Amino acid sequence: MIIENKGEYVRFLGNVRLVPGANDISDEHEDEVTKALKHPLIQHLTDTHEIIVPAELFEQNGICDYNVSQAGILIKDTFSLETLNNFLEQEKGGTTRKTVIEAINKQIESISNPPQEDRYVPEEDFGK
Repeated sequence: MIIENKGEYVRFLGNVRLVPGANDISDEHEDEVTKALKHPLIQHLTDTHEIIVPAELFEQNGICDYNVSQAGILIKDTFSLETLNNFLEQEKGGTTRKTVIEAINKQIESISNPPQEDRYVPEEDFGK
């Protein structure tokens, strides 16, 4: 099940951690997530669309259940290498859409190897 965290902060549904972006939640956490969704704060976050839960909460959904356009948006919003690798496995085991696989690989590459100018390099004379 994919739950999206559209906010800027890590959120928790019980012990299930939601990082900003898409989160691929295993079925073993169903009871915990269901209970957490009843909490008033979590209800507020879902009402304001900061946390997006599938319409059919535990309907089996993965990257293959999204059309190419929706999958592209979801992939660009995903910053977890584990989730991206899960998406890649699902896609290769499903309809094998070339465009979606390329988008996943591009996102993995951008996270794994950020542009050089975005990397922090401390100055050698720091603290002198």
